[in-house]
Amino acid sequence: MATRSLFNNTSSAIEQNTLENLITESIQIYGIDNYYLPKTLNDSNSIFGEDSATSAYNIAYPLEMYVKNVEGFEGEGEFVSQFGIEIRDQVTFSVAVNRFNTEVNTTQQKLTINNTFTAGNILRDSGSPQKFGTVVQSADTVTIVKDTSGTFGNGAVTDMQDGSTGTISAVETITGLTKPREGDLVWFPITEQLWKISFVESESIFYQLGKILIYDLQCELYEPQGELIDTGVSVIDTFGQTVAKGTTFELNAGGSGTFIDGETVYQGDNIGAATMTALVKSFSSSAPSIELYNISAFPAGNAAIKGVTSGANWTVNVLTTAEVEQKELEQADSDNFQIEDTADDLIDFTENNPFGEF
Repeated sequence: MATRSLFNNTSSAIEQNTLENLITESIQIYGIDNYYLPKTLNDSNSIFGEDSATSAYNIAYPLEMYVKNVEGFEGEGEFVSQFGIEIRDQVTFSVAVNRFNTEVNTTQQKLTINNTFTAGNILRDSGSPQKFGTVVQSADTVTIVKDTSGTFGNGAVTDMQDGSTGTISAVETITGLTKPREGDLVWFPITEQLWKISFVESESIFYQLGKILIYDLQCELYEPQGELIDTGVSVIDTFGQTVAKGTTFELNAGGSGTFIDGETVYQGDNIGAATMTALVKSFSSSAPSIELYNISAFPAGNAAIKGVTSGANWTVNVLTTAEVEQKELEQADSDNFQIEDTADDLIDFTENNPFGEF
């Protein structure tokens, strides 16, 4: 027997939209203003499904989320293992599907501008015809716009609400996501930490009124594996710089200038013809040394490292073969090579059968 035609429980758009609006408003009342960071894979390994060495988080979408763990973090918590103290906290964030589609599942443009603008205001460029777009976020030199009438061009830009101006030097088109993905990050401002999405549960509320209305993002504390975090949101980028795995190089005395934390440095005649690029984690001029991360190639000895922003210029010490091998181990995304190298010094693996031959 067919279902009653007078009762529509799964396909009433009016009821679905009403419930969707109620859920969205509830999250906006009781939720937290987080950031959603999608992962960009630059050289993905299709077999292992990873790209730790060159992957990056280049944009942060402001997005309100509800914290489901009202009594505190879940997971195994803190404990001492054979590798030291480990933190295995977990948390679940709920985000409304329609809000995710509005903020993330849309084509946006990332503008490099020498000014910041108010979120929600409309920008207008100086091209012909002029292009318009709504500001999603603006911090430091990065402004994200959506609902654009076309691709912005380099040149002057004006805020149509308050009249502030700036100059666009670079434009990048960003394609939105259809749904949250495992491996993406969530910035939780209360604890000022990044959380990595381990699983996306789309059926925690099972087809209420016939429609998926909420995503549950099951997250674990983020452990960096060589990814670059460069979103344009200073608090997130500073955190990414702090937790990044750096490698320290000694510098020759007599250099000039002071490198700035987070700036790009290079070796070569100019940044366009660079043989090596990296980001600065820390710099000391008293005992000249520089700590670098996101290193594209091993720095050459007796060659100058130059800062793009600061203009600093220092020469790297020449390293012995053993020191080069040690530095390369430090740059590895994981510690397995270093553990294996240390184990080789402790255990003799040359014997195939320590009990003799048969």
